[in-house]
Amino acid sequence: MKLRKTKCQDSIFILAYLLFSLSYTLQAPPVWLIELQISQLYRNKTYFPMLCSGSPKPIITWKKISDESGKAVTVGKGESLTFESVSPSDGGIYECEAHNGVEPTLKNVVLLVSILHPIRSIQDPSKDAPKIPPMTFPPNVQTGLSTKVLCTVDRGLKPLEFKWMYNNREIQNADQTAVVINTYDDFSILNIDPISSKHSGNYTCTVTNAHGKDSYTTMLVVQEPTSWVKEPEDQDILEGESILIHCIASGLPKPNIVWYKYKSDDGSHLNENKSKIVTTSNGTLSVPKADSTHAGKYECKAENGLGSPLNKFVTVKVSVPARFEEKFAVVNAKKGDSARMKCEALGDQPLSVTWQRDETTISKSGDERYEIFETLVQKGVVSELIIRTTDRDDGALYSCVAENEFGNDQRKIRLLVMEVPAPPLDVKIREIWSRSASVSWAPPYSGNSPITKYIVQYWRDIVRLSLWNSDVYIIERNSSSFVRDFSTQLQSSALLKELHPGTPYVLKVVAENAVGRGEPSDGVFFKTGEEEPSSVPADINAEPRGSSTIRVSWKPPPKEGWNGELKGYFVGYKSRDSNQPYSYKTMEYQPEVQQEFFLTNLLKASDYSIVVKAYNSAGSGPPSHELYVRTLDGDLPPAPSLYVLATSPTSVSLRWNTRKIDNPLSGYTVHYREEQGQWQEVAVVAPEDNTYTLSNLQPQKLYQIYVTATNQYGKGDPSEIVAIKTDEGDEHSLLSVASLHHNTNYLDMAIIIPVTASILTIAVVLTVACVCVKKIRSRHNLERALAAEKHLAMVGTLQRYVDIDKTRSLMDASRMGHYPLPYETIQMLADDQDANYPKSGPNQELRAFVGKDGQPAQHNRTLTLQKKDENIYDSPQ
Repeated sequence: MKLRKTKCQDSIFILAYLLFSLSYTLQAPPVWLIELQISQLYRNKTYFPMLCSGSPKPIITWKKISDESGKAVTVGKGESLTFESVSPSDGGIYECEAHNGVEPTLKNVVLLVSILHPIRSIQDPSKDAPKIPPMTFPPNVQTGLSTKVLCTVDRGLKPLEFKWMYNNREIQNADQTAVVINTYDDFSILNIDPISSKHSGNYTCTVTNAHGKDSYTTMLVVQEPTSWVKEPEDQDILEGESILIHCIASGLPKPNIVWYKYKSDDGSHLNENKSKIVTTSNGTLSVPKADSTHAGKYECKAENGLGSPLNKFVTVKVSVPARFEEKFAVVNAKKGDSARMKCEALGDQPLSVTWQRDETTISKSGDERYEIFETLVQKGVVSELIIRTTDRDDGALYSCVAENEFGNDQRKIRLLVMEVPAPPLDVKIREIWSRSASVSWAPPYSGNSPITKYIVQYWRDIVRLSLWNSDVYIIERNSSSFVRDFSTQLQSSALLKELHPGTPYVLKVVAENAVGRGEPSDGVFFKTGEEEPSSVPADINAEPRGSSTIRVSWKPPPKEGWNGELKGYFVGYKSRDSNQPYSYKTMEYQPEVQQEFFLTNLLKASDYSIVVKAYNSAGSGPPSHELYVRTLDGDLPPAPSLYVLATSPTSVSLRWNTRKIDNPLSGYTVHYREEQGQWQEVAVVAPEDNTYTLSNLQPQKLYQIYVTATNQYGKGDPSEIVAIKTDEGDEHSLLSVASLHHNTNYLDMAIIIPVTASILTIAVVLTVACVCVKKIRSRHNLERALAAEKHLAMVGTLQRYVDIDKTRSLMDASRMGHYPLPYETIQMLADDQDANYPKSGPNQELRAFVGKDGQPAQHNRTLTLQKKDENIYDSPQ
């Protein structure tokens, strides 16, 4: 409650207090018939009626509420409060209380405003005109009850005429059965009984006298209990459609409409679900997109506080057509593993699900590779399609179709059969350097899984190394395997580092994804650029082979130090005390043979310094350590010529010839061994002996034999190695010797028979020729022996350098100046000065049996070539 003070205008002083009135209306007797809220107190006599009905008749008590203490002081009793004379202190808040012993007590708060009129002149003509104070109907007027309104005047001379109007139409008692007007001298009462909603409206009271008239209009609002305008009805819809149920009720005040949803159909468990239920302003239940959770029993309740609430139960049925919540999916499966595709169909039963692959229906019993399982669940059916062992061809678009009486739906599943990637494509070596190379490739088929990285595998090409260098080897570098992996991410190129110069490599690229590594690409072969050899020759040895010859031997450097394809060697030599640079001889590299070189035309009994270094197409490597060697004061013995005279099961008879030299011989040594056995030596001390019989041999065994001569300067070069097989029985055989370069397979019968026939023919021809020229006497006995021999054993020879002791001298010191120098870059011609050596030709093999002088031929003489224009370099070329 608030009081507001107004301003004075001229000589008029007004003291006003405004009050917000609050009335309490209880739904029990007593009931006010006439109520006042705000009235005016004038200077003359004033009274205020408060009429009340009830049974028993209520007792009305008037109280004034003090402004200071707020306490109520009784100022009067009765249906009216009368003021004989009004003073400013009479204004204030009054409480009118009516009680008749029936609870509750009826109270009303009234604000009386004291108006102090200024003194008017006697000639004021308006003082006798009627003046109607404010009038109002009681609040909370309900239909079926009765109500009254009092129209009175504050001033005005009688007689007074009262007239009532309803919505600007005059009210006549004869026209209104429920409206009764009672008019008295100075007031009029409008009584409505019973009240209905049609009585709501504006009521105007007009008072007229001889001096004028006044009117006052008040509004009657009739409160009406709730009543149905449109009752809600049951609804049957499909899932996904909207729910729209109207629940409309009328009443005054406006009814409040609330929807409730029950957990059970009988409505025994109330559960208001505000998230699912949306009520419009007019009470309509609206669900834009219904699902199965919206089905059930609902209640619409309307009330406005008057009378009993209205409620109506309705049932909403939501039918669920066949559908899938997820329309598309991707299923990944590794190749060889099982694939499981699942479709969860929602909808009312009966509900069926069928599977299709590329729009072709899959029968449950048509293909053994497919298995279909279905499981009933609360909301529908779960169907699974299983492929036990997947292959790349199983990758396709599958679909499941669900159908019931309310509709159908389709879900698609893309099956991706994941496998390891295919080999990368178009693998190329872009650039090659001596220690690095760049490689590129094109991405392959990913196997339905993103490629995570590429692996570049490369290793030394052993096969090509075997072809190029006639040697097979494996080099391990920084790992236990000679295969190195180089991983790169999603790039399509890589740079290979830390390669070995001049080395052939095989390179393959492998792609990897989440499944694993795929097959490697086809091998790409490349060879790195060469660099100069980084290693020196190994096991270098230098030894004098006469007064003017030094034999230098060595082994190739380790293969990892070649840095390319080895071309040859530079053999450097100079006088030990000389300050001049080395003079170099060039020798080509020959695989699988002893690496040796003979320095000739040297000074007798002189000291020399020797070095050897390897070279390839990129240049020469570092030189070896220096070796110091001194030439001899004389020559070593030449190599003997060895012959086999006869064989037996346990012995072999030998004969040899040696070219005479100035230095006398001190003896011979016979070297022999069983095939692949250890060498054994027999010393022949007498230098004049040139025959020897090896005894205690095994029958039918193949033996290898050679002879060396010795003088004061050392052991000379060996003879050629002779291979001979002992006899099977006791018969002795006179044998001929074939060149060591022929294979021992010549002892096979397919070779022996033709060769024996040829030998016999040659022997006969020689015999006839000798008879004709009368020179057959000196060799008559030998020819008879050869003619009489019916079984001749073929003797094969092997190269003598294969299994000999490497520390033994292999050259004839007397012929060192005439040995061929195959490693020098000079032209080699036959030595015409040595007439004792036979020339090579097609008949050389026949001379192994008979010489021109009737003696066994010395066929072991090798062809000697002489250097004509020797090139000597001060530095390697």
